[in-house]
Amino acid sequence: MICCAISSDWRITMKLKELRKKNGVTQKEIAHAIGCSEMAYSRYENGKREPDIQTICLLAKYFGTSTDEIIGYSSKNTPQ
Repeated sequence: MICCAISSDWRITMKLKELRKKNGVTQKEIAHAIGCSEMAYSRYENGKREPDIQTICLLAKYFGTSTDEIIGYSSKNTPQ
């Protein structure tokens, strides 16, 4: 039996891929800019590793966006 597990933070992986492609940069360029290895960044995008809060902040700064956008938080998704 084959089973596929989806990370609880799949939104982060999707957002990172989206932002990278939108900005026309490579995983290597992002990794260098935020001070991690290319392998570590690749694992963030592939859902094999979760970025810590410090890394999320660095990614938000790099992409010129908010940490909320990186983690997929939207006030529209929360009850008022």
